[in-house]
Amino acid sequence: MNYINIKMKQIQYDGHDYTSYFLHFHDVNKVLQEGSIPQITLPEENIENKPVVATILAQWKNPKYKEKDYFLTPFYINAIKNAGGYPVFIAFDKIKEQLDNFNPDAILLVGGDFDFPKDWYVNLNKEVNNFHRHNAYQTMISYAEKHKLPTLGICGGMQALAGYLGAKIKTDINSDKNIQINHRPGGASLIHTIHIDEKSQLYNAVKENDFMVTSVHHEAVVNNRLGDSKIVAIAPDNTVEAIEPKNPWSNFVIGVQWHPERWATMNNKPSVNLFKSFIESINQK
Repeated sequence: MNYINIKMKQIQYDGHDYTSYFLHFHDVNKVLQEGSIPQITLPEENIENKPVVATILAQWKNPKYKEKDYFLTPFYINAIKNAGGYPVFIAFDKIKEQLDNFNPDAILLVGGDFDFPKDWYVNLNKEVNNFHRHNAYQTMISYAEKHKLPTLGICGGMQALAGYLGAKIKTDINSDKNIQINHRPGGASLIHTIHIDEKSQLYNAVKENDFMVTSVHHEAVVNNRLGDSKIVAIAPDNTVEAIEPKNPWSNFVIGVQWHPERWATMNNKPSVNLFKSFIESINQK
């Protein structure tokens, strides 16, 4: 099998106050159409002697192109690097082949807003039909389970993990009369507290019961429709903020609803501890 190394580039998108890493979708697709497998890495650094974290890419619409860019904010990358890991990147096709090539030590499922199947929801009133990214996440999680890899899901990555475990999701949560917090104010500000179950991997990772988190989501896991997952953190209005499998395949399989990556780069203690524990769990497999 032929692997073609592709280095991530850097760009500052309109409306962003930071420089992101990106690849044009068609550059990756060209490699796939030629029958090769993309090997996507950072433009710098050596992977040697560092735990490898396979990180699924997000997408962002570049007005110059028909297809969205593959992209990732620098916060995910820096959070992994600062914790001692080395991120490599997975596009949405030929997932297993990309993963087999990297032979990763852990899996990171980043956030994003993308379609899940309609039967995952309890209240979806629109059609969903683009499962390209969803299918990539599910393959990543299945690979992590098969190879017993530490797994961290963030925001949409948490919901993808929860759905994989059989949980149900509700959308438009701010319109729920029982919801007392604005869960989608935007930005990176710390919005509300969460409370963490002390009998959880998450508590072992962050070493705190209660702390402030960001909130930029419009969907949430349904509290009493959990499948093979369990709630390990809640907001004051009982919105699910973190889940874990009832029978985890590794000593670190956690999904969190908030975005710890940006605050990890700002020395926020629970955010730093979460990524540090994620990387340290690799040596405890």
